[in-house]
Amino acid sequence: MILLQRITFVNFTTSSRVVTENGKLLELYYNEPDDQRSVVELNLIVCQGRNMEIKVKCYSSYVYAEEPRSFVWQEKELGIKSIEKAWQEPGKRLFKVITEGSKLFELCYNETSDQWSAVELVS
Repeated sequence: MILLQRITFVNFTTSSRVVTENGKLLELYYNEPDDQRSVVELNLIVCQGRNMEIKVKCYSSYVYAEEPRSFVWQEKELGIKSIEKAWQEPGKRLFKVITEGSKLFELCYNETSDQWSAVELVS
């Protein structure tokens, strides 16, 4: 059981995001086979109530946004050293990446709005 401010989570899905009372964004992970639960604090840059739009350079073959190569974060271009995870959700392509400076980010390409957004994952 994880207590976050006044919110108690007994069960949560494989990956759920919550905002605490003091505005911190947390991602909750549950690994069912091992019955392991973990919490990661996300450093979310908010721009007018949403994730910050970013510019991304990516490899594209038959599909756009097949593999991000670098992105601009806080006015600096960050190269991507490795892609830890890539997955799709309806209308979105998501990537968990490690930059050349060893920072962990989640990049999201929204196919409907044709925009990229980023969340820095802070452990």
